[in-house]
Amino acid sequence: MELPAARRLRQEDQSALRALLREDEDVNLFLLAALSGWGIEGNAGARWWGVGTRARLLGATWIGRPFPDPGPMVPAGLAVPYGQPEASQAVGAALVSSGGPRMVIGPRAESDALWEGLGWPRPRIWYDQRLYLCRAVLPGKRLPLRRARLDELERVAELAARMMAEDLGKDPREEDAADHLRRTRDRIQTGRTLVSVEGGEIVFKLDVGSQSGMGTQVGGTWVPPHRRGEGLATAGMRAACELLLPHSPRVTLHVNEANTPAVRSYLSAGFVPTSPFRLASL
Repeated sequence: MELPAARRLRQEDQSALRALLREDEDVNLFLLAALSGWGIEGNAGARWWGVGTRARLLGATWIGRPFPDPGPMVPAGLAVPYGQPEASQAVGAALVSSGGPRMVIGPRAESDALWEGLGWPRPRIWYDQRLYLCRAVLPGKRLPLRRARLDELERVAELAARMMAEDLGKDPREEDAADHLRRTRDRIQTGRTLVSVEGGEIVFKLDVGSQSGMGTQVGGTWVPPHRRGEGLATAGMRAACELLLPHSPRVTLHVNEANTPAVRSYLSAGFVPTSPFRLASL
């Protein structure tokens, strides 16, 4: 059966979009939080694309773009797809004319199909990831956690940059240091960066990403290299989930499957592996 053409979703598609995303709330925490927080047209610079009718969508993709929009052929930031892979492929093909995204993160089949629709551009990064889910924390050591303070902005920004350089092979300060600092400040001001401090040193950092009544997605986990192997990541994740789970039915994260130390840490904290994910970046 031939699919309908991919199109920009509008307000009248909101019910169908929500029904599609709720097919798998674990996988779609980010997308559901974006839809609940901003609606389809309420997030400046972001777009929703989909395939299907207003009664039933076969697939949908959230696309983040710079704001104000720099115009055609300037790549968007992040694309997050969900639904039938054929629908994701159609969305990718539709996005080629506007430059496409620089990064795709999401369920593996949909993400790979979206990348195919973009014409298989040569990726700089192509990670096999896995979504991990925590509903209950396992017994064991917990780190004392608190929300980062603004007087720690420079230190937290440094750790965040080092984490991204290690994970993505690119230091965000090299592209736009002011924007990196602004984003770090925003996370601190909104209470979305958690830290554990020993002897004046931040030994564990975690960012709270999307958050809604359906759950919380976390990321940006960092332990300084000279403190790794001490169980700090596991103790920090236990503490973070213990803090978040009373207000969220689930905590999720995605991790590179090849990062076995991180995987062991998450398993020891109480996470269980679920869906295969993809992270691809130009």
